[in-house]
Amino acid sequence: MAWFVTRSVLWIAAALAGVSPMLAAEDFSSFAGGSPGWSLLVHTVGLCGDYAPQVLAGLGELSLLAGCVAVYRFVRRDQLPQTAESATWLWAASPAMIFTIPAGDWTFAIALAAVALMALGESRHILAGITLAAAMWFRPEAILLWPGVAFLGWQYYQPSKHHSMSIWAATLGPLVAFILMVLTAIGMAGRYGVSIRTLQGPSEWRHGFDWQSAPMEMIATHSADLFLLAAIVVCLVMVVGYFRQVPKSWPLLALPCLAWPLLYQPPTAAIAMMLFALPFFGYLARAAADPVAERPLLTASLGALLLMMLSRGVF
Repeated sequence: MAWFVTRSVLWIAAALAGVSPMLAAEDFSSFAGGSPGWSLLVHTVGLCGDYAPQVLAGLGELSLLAGCVAVYRFVRRDQLPQTAESATWLWAASPAMIFTIPAGDWTFAIALAAVALMALGESRHILAGITLAAAMWFRPEAILLWPGVAFLGWQYYQPSKHHSMSIWAATLGPLVAFILMVLTAIGMAGRYGVSIRTLQGPSEWRHGFDWQSAPMEMIATHSADLFLLAAIVVCLVMVVGYFRQVPKSWPLLALPCLAWPLLYQPPTAAIAMMLFALPFFGYLARAAADPVAERPLLTASLGALLLMMLSRGVF
């Protein structure tokens, strides 16, 4: 239900804003470049000819449906069903979901990362390693989940129940995949739109935090930075407040993904990384355990998502 409602709202808002929810057919023949995983998918789907945009959009939506299921099951492992359901709604309605229309590299990386964390929570180490590795091949930034995944891998590993190689698939597999992805990008050297330069995307590294301007101008200019800083502060408050109620690994998984986009200027191109931080939405769901708090929070999230799509470029 969360997937259907939020995706329907997003597609309707895109139509009202005049934004195409699908890549144009010419985007497949004139691929500008990207990560190895994204390039492979674009060129493969491009073989469908005139139906390529619809096929890619369908694959993107199915991936996010799997992501919603993964969020629920990840949070449900340690929390009540209503908390897991609330976390799923908040994840699906996050304003960062604007970057999944039209379907792109972030769309598939986000879904694969969610499946990886779900699989790890269910002690399916090999599946977790494979899906996290695949997420990195779409967006290298998924490597920030690796320390938390490695920590959880050892925490959930039981020699009597799991194959001896499964723990290495979860702990070293993603790191090996990341190294191979970088070497592949270097070796491709621009062929099929893949090179070391296409891994970072359009953002430049930040050189400083010079925000000397009038308050209203600063808010308009640095809205993405302020949004991320607010999310980090909220997450830190919830880390302290729910320290005994949630797994100790949650901050290790959430905080790096929330903080990393601030290293870019502007952070817009990487703000979708907050969707990697599944525990952040688990924290929000804990805070919204009371329906009196849950409904305004979900309404505000959906409203922000709708507003961002209608304005398309508020960040």
